[in-house]
Amino acid sequence: MKLDELAAKQVINDEVIDHFDEDFYGDFYDFFVNFMKFKELTGQMKKNPDEAEFVFYLKNDDDHYGYKLVFDHDLRFLPEKSDVSATVLGSESVEDFEKSRDAAIEEFARKFSAENQHDLIQNFNVEIGKLFDQYDLGKDNTCYVLR
Repeated sequence: MKLDELAAKQVINDEVIDHFDEDFYGDFYDFFVNFMKFKELTGQMKKNPDEAEFVFYLKNDDDHYGYKLVFDHDLRFLPEKSDVSATVLGSESVEDFEKSRDAAIEEFARKFSAENQHDLIQNFNVEIGKLFDQYDLGKDNTCYVLR
């Protein structure tokens, strides 16, 4: 497989995508916890809340994502389901991309990890905030889904 073929497969393919109504920056953790509770209380959640996954797509261009960050129902990072695009990593070969992606996902897993709830919330907000700052993210290049 070639690098451009790989990048073409890194698309947003979830059915029910939500976008921010306006540019949002702040307590991401609280926003998404409340979002999930709202979906559960209004019967919009299709599966058991303990099995739900929250997917956050960042640095989007058309239907392609830069980052696909997946979290469980407690907003704990799921590295095995997350991805970083070849475009963001600027890789020159598939091998280079795979190595860079694995390192980036491992770094996210380290940064999002926490031993207690307070640190989890803080780490989540800080790391998402860094990405928003780094890529000047807003409502037009981010989306999320609860699945």
